[in-house]
Amino acid sequence: MIEKVFFLIMIISVLMTLNIQANDNDLVKVRLISEVRSLQPGYPFWIGIYFNIKKDWHIYWRNPGDSGLPVKVTWKLPEGFQADEILWPIPEVIKSPQLVNYGYKNNVLLLCKISPPATLTNTQVNLLAKVSWLVCKEACLPGEKEVKLTLTVKDQTPSFSEWKDIFDDIRKQLPLNIKDWHMEANVDQNKIFLYLKKPDWFTKKLRTILFLPYDSNLIDHTAVQRISLDRGIYKLELKRSSYSNKTPQQIEGILISNYGWDKKGEIKALKINVQSK
Repeated sequence: MIEKVFFLIMIISVLMTLNIQANDNDLVKVRLISEVRSLQPGYPFWIGIYFNIKKDWHIYWRNPGDSGLPVKVTWKLPEGFQADEILWPIPEVIKSPQLVNYGYKNNVLLLCKISPPATLTNTQVNLLAKVSWLVCKEACLPGEKEVKLTLTVKDQTPSFSEWKDIFDDIRKQLPLNIKDWHMEANVDQNKIFLYLKKPDWFTKKLRTILFLPYDSNLIDHTAVQRISLDRGIYKLELKRSSYSNKTPQQIEGILISNYGWDKKGEIKALKINVQSK
């Protein structure tokens, strides 16, 4: 993408001009935290990459949008440990002239479930992750840090750590699956149409729906997403990106509505993964 190439050139130019190393600034503070105080062999537990971001700056979601780079995490785990995929909370839509990006400001926790082996001989284990990011305001700076977490191994149910409330809060911001919503997708040369059949128990009328794709080249992020409702089926009309050269076979991403997708209105984002027709 021309815009993204230009964006990366701009980043390099800024770094060369200012001679700044992102690791030496305090724009982003990163640490590895755990929901539990210890781990029990054979029982999965949750950890997270916790970001504290300086006011007015932001980092990026898995799809950064028109520019930027997503957070990357590379795990260094003891033998026999397995890490699930990162769970990303709902991002903010960050607009600037001619660009739309998706990311996080202030604080965010990226969750990951860790599965330890059934047998451990050590009394402590070290979990490490190499984390890289791009933080932006008017200018952008790349950052990288290796974070470490040490947990005691105990053959008993672990107690929760002081971070428990933060884990609970961020789970409320995760996109979820609700099987009662039936989804389909049609694609033509210029547009993508998403069809959402609402469940019988859903009585609210959604006035806004925002689709954020996982593929940054799928849609025009700056284009208006048009919504309509006909006989219980919502239709969302999306403009395809000029860089979407091949007809997409799979439409993946999240659907955001401030009205909520469940009976209580608590689930603000749905996962979508449908084959296009």
